[in-house]
Amino acid sequence: AATKDDGSCIYVEEGYDCDGNCLLGVDCNGVCGGAAQDLGCGCGNDPAIEGYDCDGNILLSSQNIEFSEGWNLWSTYIDPETPNISSVFNSIIDNVIIAKNQYGAVYWPEFGLNSIGDLTPGWGYQAKMNSDVTLQVNGDLIPSDFSLSILTGWGMIGYLNQDCLNTIDMMSDLSGLVILKDEVGNVYWPAFGLNSIGSMCPGEGYQIKMEEEVMFYIHL
Repeated sequence: AATKDDGSCIYVEEGYDCDGNCLLGVDCNGVCGGAAQDLGCGCGNDPAIEGYDCDGNILLSSQNIEFSEGWNLWSTYIDPETPNISSVFNSIIDNVIIAKNQYGAVYWPEFGLNSIGDLTPGWGYQAKMNSDVTLQVNGDLIPSDFSLSILTGWGMIGYLNQDCLNTIDMMSDLSGLVILKDEVGNVYWPAFGLNSIGSMCPGEGYQIKMEEEVMFYIHL
């Protein structure tokens, strides 16, 4: 009921009692009320919870993409932390000869050229390598309700699911599809009932021919 502060009162820190004891529980980082006490972490002898750091923060996702020597048609289901293609390829820059998007823009490190700029979620890309190499892409998962505008004619699309799934099932809702090709020439050609691709898989990109422009939900 006091109405005046004469300086004689001592106020406790939020979460502590008058003796300085934590009322909220101490996590494995020694933080009173810290998020890691509920989620667990890899600190000391405490168990790690997959996908979280020691403060209980959600970790970034990652994807390993296998490139072969020569030309590759590739994509990623990750939205990179730094989406510029020069940053994405930085760890394997010595293996990259040239990369292209569906409009002919290039990333050509030997000549300091980069007209691709940032990767576009849902797009497929071509890349020529001088040797077999694995690229790790780190960032956020592209959301499952992501939709992609696919233009009339030839283009390249990515694959955003984290598992391999049958091509017919994945393309069944795509109106206007003429033909889909993978990097080695296998096709899904619905007009003729052909599917030599089999399943679409993460890390792969695909050439696509459309007879009309559509918005398409790529993964489940």
